[in-house]
Amino acid sequence: MTAKERLIKKIAQSMEDAPDAFFRGVKKAQREAFAQIVSEIATLATDDAGNLVVGQGNFNKIDALVKKMRAAYLNPEYSQSIRNFVNSIDATAGITGELVGIITGEAFVQSPKAAAILSNAKATTFDLLSNAAVDESTASFKSILNSSISTGENLQQVIRNVRNNIQGTDEFAGRMERYAKQNAYDFYSISNAQYIRQVSEDYGFEFYEYIGVEVKGTRSFCNERNNKIFHKREIQEWANINWEGKMRGTNETTIFAYRGGYNCGHQIIPVATEDVPEDVLNRAIAAGFYTPEE
Repeated sequence: MTAKERLIKKIAQSMEDAPDAFFRGVKKAQREAFAQIVSEIATLATDDAGNLVVGQGNFNKIDALVKKMRAAYLNPEYSQSIRNFVNSIDATAGITGELVGIITGEAFVQSPKAAAILSNAKATTFDLLSNAAVDESTASFKSILNSSISTGENLQQVIRNVRNNIQGTDEFAGRMERYAKQNAYDFYSISNAQYIRQVSEDYGFEFYEYIGVEVKGTRSFCNERNNKIFHKREIQEWANINWEGKMRGTNETTIFAYRGGYNCGHQIIPVATEDVPEDVLNRAIAAGFYTPEE
C-alpha cells in the first residue's frame, strides 16, 4: 500500500471511527449524568404511599432540577468527548493536507478560505453538541417531571423513567445518544467534505474519487460510485438524480458536501489528472467536461 493509499484509507475510516468514539463517550456521560441527578429527584415531596405530591411546592422545584440536569449532562466525561470529537475534525483535515501534498508533490499550504471553513466547522459542531444536544435532552427531562408531578406518579417509577430517558434501555438509546447518532455522523462527514472540497478547489483539481468503508445498509447510490473516479462536472450532475436518503438542498455545489445524503460516510477525494484511468479521461473528454493540455 502506497503512502497515498494509506492516507485515503485513513480519511475513509475516520468517517466511522470518530463518531463511534464519540458515541462511546456519550454512553459513559449519560451514566454519569443519571448518577448526579437521581439524588436530586429524590428531594421531591411524596405522600405516605411514595407518590409525588401534586402541589405547587413540587412544581416550584422543576426549574432548579432542570438546571441541575443540564449541569449533570455537561459533566467532564461529555465535555471531553466533545473536545475529542472536534479535535478529530482537525486531525482529518491534517491528513487531507498530507494527501494533497503527495498528489501535487509540493508542501501543502492551507488557504484562508479553507482555514475559515475548518474553524467554522469546529465551532459549529462544538456549539450543536454542547448546547442543542443538551437543550433537547434537558427539555425531555423537564417534560417527564411536569407529567409525573401532575399525575402524582410513584417516585420510584419516576426515577426509572428518568433513568431510561437518560441512559436508555436494551430497546432504545438514551436521549443524548439518540441525538448524537442522528447528527454526529453528518456533523463530522459534512465538515470534512466541505474542507476537502475547498482544498480541492484551491488546487484546481478536476477529477475525484468516491471513497468509503463498507458498512451495512450502504445506499445503492454510494455502492455504484464507491472507489470510482469522476470528473467534477459528472459529480455536479448527480444533484439532478433522485435517490433514497438524498439531502434536501443538494445541488451542483452542495453535492460535494452532502454526497450520498443523510449519514453518508463517503468522501469525494481529489485525484491528480495523471493518475486518472484512460477510460475515465475519455469519458470526460467525450462529454465535453475535460480538454487535455497540448
